[in-house]
Amino acid sequence: MLVDEIWRTTKDEDSDIDWYVKRTVLGGIYSTTEIYMLTPRVYFLNLLKTLLVSRRQSGEAVRAGMGSSLQGFVGKVLER
Repeated sequence: MLVDEIWRTTKDEDSDIDWYVKRTVLGGIYSTTEIYMLTPRVYFLNLLKTLLVSRRQSGEAVRAGMGSSLQGFVGKVLER
């Protein structure tokens, strides 16, 4: 429907075999463009996911390190 609407906007009034050829070619171009535009977005989402997982793992490592440091500090204070 979109391809047909595009051709109608250009005032294309052909009713022979060219009507089908033009719409088929434009549909192929449109589909290819959509796939191309989706590819960078999928790549970006995968990159974002990797970044978030990495930050979460870093945060867990920092919390674990702080927890053990705090435990060691409290243990030494209590020993005195």
